[in-house]
Amino acid sequence: MLRLATCKYIEQGHHIILEGASGNGKTWIANALGNAACRKFKSVRYVQMPELLDDLMIAKGTGTFKKVIRSYQKMDLLIMDEWLIRCLSPYEAYDLLEIIEAKTRHGSMIFSTQYGIKNPDRSDKAVD
Repeated sequence: MLRLATCKYIEQGHHIILEGASGNGKTWIANALGNAACRKFKSVRYVQMPELLDDLMIAKGTGTFKKVIRSYQKMDLLIMDEWLIRCLSPYEAYDLLEIIEAKTRHGSMIFSTQYGIKNPDRSDKAVD
């Protein structure tokens, strides 16, 4: 944890996946790392995946989709809680991919999830 608190993973463009059962402290750890990044003057945004998907759906309806996508992309650290809490539609998966691809070029992401690679029902749908 001390090494992660240095935030070098952000400068190096590495991502973090916090996987575990509900109540194990994944969100607490993600927020602690977000606070450490703020203390290093990094831009940080925390969002739960359902909220992000709602933001994107509303933005499509109001014509502000690209602006909303950019607001997520430009953060040094984007913390996405409740990752894969539900299955994604193909459109939602594509929208999330736009954000994730941009984060591979600038900054990092922290994914907090109850479902990981070992759960093929969730992870395959996210990759498709």
